[in-house]
Amino acid sequence: MYDQEPARDVSDLLTPRTGVWMFPAAPAPQLVEAVVRAEQLGLDDVWIADGGIARKPMAVLAAAARETSVI
Repeated sequence: MYDQEPARDVSDLLTPRTGVWMFPAAPAPQLVEAVVRAEQLGLDDVWIADGGIARKPMAVLAAAARETSVI
């Protein structure tokens, strides 16, 4: 009759995530190093501010994505 989606595993939704929020006052290479270190420490998320005198967060995150595999 009705197509039903398979039951989803919700355990990922119930597991707390840990992360860090950064204000990008440092040069971009140092920010990328900080993101890599956050991943090495087991953090799940990195947030970079984009207000005020902040650097372009998407450029920093793109550079960090090349150096990380989870964050």
